[in-house]
Amino acid sequence: MKIKLRSNAFALVVPCLMVFLAPLNPVQAQETNEDKHTEEAKEKVFSFEGGNPLDFVMALDKHFRTRLVQILTLPETLSKTKVPKLRVAAEDPRQVLTVYNRLQSPMLGQWRFEPDGASQNAHGTNMNVLMLVPDKSVVANKIERSLTKVKAVALAGVPETKWRL
Repeated sequence: MKIKLRSNAFALVVPCLMVFLAPLNPVQAQETNEDKHTEEAKEKVFSFEGGNPLDFVMALDKHFRTRLVQILTLPETLSKTKVPKLRVAAEDPRQVLTVYNRLQSPMLGQWRFEPDGASQNAHGTNMNVLMLVPDKSVVANKIERSLTKVKAVALAGVPETKWRL
């Protein structure tokens, strides 16, 4: 008889406990989901500590899990450019490149990429082209500096015997 009473009491206690404890499980799951959302929001912030353009593209590749370095065209004139530190909340590398282009610094150049954000097939992180284009004024200055300069001397008053140095 005692065994029957204990089993009946057990049969009553277990369902009562389940009724009280059941609402606690969804709250714990909801808290876990909220933690995941805050972690995802933190992961979407691209941070670059400065360096050259190749370092910048490699940081984009690492953060967005892309292979932009494979399609990168980087002119030699900009390969040693100092890219400033950047911190951008972005879901796509194009957003980071757009912020870079808004800096409007002639020494940094401008990123050209395809497909751009206006294109209809702009979903995802894949690009067909990624090129850093130097500013025209910077290129003109470098060409001007590299030209050989010649100094001319009038020979009218100098005798022919002294023409050779």
